[in-house]
Amino acid sequence: MSPLARALLVVLGVALAAAPPARAFDVTATVGGGALKIKGDAGGNAIKLDQVGLPLDSVRVSSLAASTTINGGAGPVVLAGLTGKGTTIALGDGADLLRLDGVTLAGKVTIKMEKGPDVLDVQSSTFQGDTKIDAGAGDNGLQLCGSTFAGALTLKIGKAGGEGNAVSCPSGANANVGNGSVVVVNGGGVTGNFSLKSAAYLISVSNLVPYGGSVSIQNSGLLAFCEGSVAGPFLVKLWKAAAVGGQISCLGPLFQADASGSTAIAMEGATLASTATVKGGNLGLDTVVLAGVPIGALAKFDLGAGENFLFLGGVTVTAGDLVLKGGKGTDTLEALDLGVSGNATVKYGDGNNSVTFTTSSVGGDLLVKTGKGDDSITASGVTVGGIKTVDPGKGSNTVQ
Repeated sequence: MSPLARALLVVLGVALAAAPPARAFDVTATVGGGALKIKGDAGGNAIKLDQVGLPLDSVRVSSLAASTTINGGAGPVVLAGLTGKGTTIALGDGADLLRLDGVTLAGKVTIKMEKGPDVLDVQSSTFQGDTKIDAGAGDNGLQLCGSTFAGALTLKIGKAGGEGNAVSCPSGANANVGNGSVVVVNGGGVTGNFSLKSAAYLISVSNLVPYGGSVSIQNSGLLAFCEGSVAGPFLVKLWKAAAVGGQISCLGPLFQADASGSTAIAMEGATLASTATVKGGNLGLDTVVLAGVPIGALAKFDLGAGENFLFLGGVTVTAGDLVLKGGKGTDTLEALDLGVSGNATVKYGDGNNSVTFTTSSVGGDLLVKTGKGDDSITASGVTVGGIKTVDPGKGSNTVQ
């Protein structure tokens, strides 16, 4: 081979190496035995499922990005033969986008987004069986808007990735965070139990959602829970590590919360038919606000150590006791128009605590006990059906 030919081959080889062909991220979509199976690769897949103009035994899978192919082609692909045997979607690692738009899925549904800052967008869809969604590691965004879940709904969030995310529903319910994951559930309903567990700092919003079973939210950073109802036990455990802060809103500017470096729960107009339990993060700066929330059974708020704030406005415990606890630190309780059918107990640890009851009623006994520190305990327009006991700890206390 001549020197010129060798030189041309070298130049051509360098050019080819420097400009590889664009890679397509492929998604495989099949129906087997009446079940829908969708599997992505390690790239960033972006797809949509819909049933516009199709019978319920069929589904259309479309690409939402030029870099995503369906079964090796540009798509869309229409799949038939769904017989309620379930749906499995696993998109693999990468920054994935999955949109379910007006679909009805029979049988159990399992969605795995894997590693990466993923977005799951569910609009006006119906899930006729139990649904499990695993967002995987990364700062993920889940928005479930106007959708109905006939069975249980289980959401799992992995470790944070540092990218942040933001989601919103057409009603205005929205959430955003700079480091962590966000979840919005707006409208529709969940017939079975609802579980949301996160390994990362989590900002979540529930707006106008009826829950037919229990609600369990664990490792919550910021939570807005507006309107709607919960038939079973209600449990929230706040984030225990350093808080990031962020913004949450149920109805746009009508009801919103903004917290920086703290954990918070804001509940407005929701009906809790059974027990209610809130556990603090134990690192302080926990803020819990309930406005116009009836609770059907025992209500327990244990915010742990730190500078915590609890506001109960227009809250009624219709068939049970109210138990409020705080650890070391400056705890503040403000109760306005509070009604408790049973006993009410407030036990705060050492620190300069403030406890205020205004125009409230307790059907049973009322006990307020605080630890060492300069405490302020005030009761105005309060009626107690049983025994009233106020026991401040050592310090320059004010009781009125």
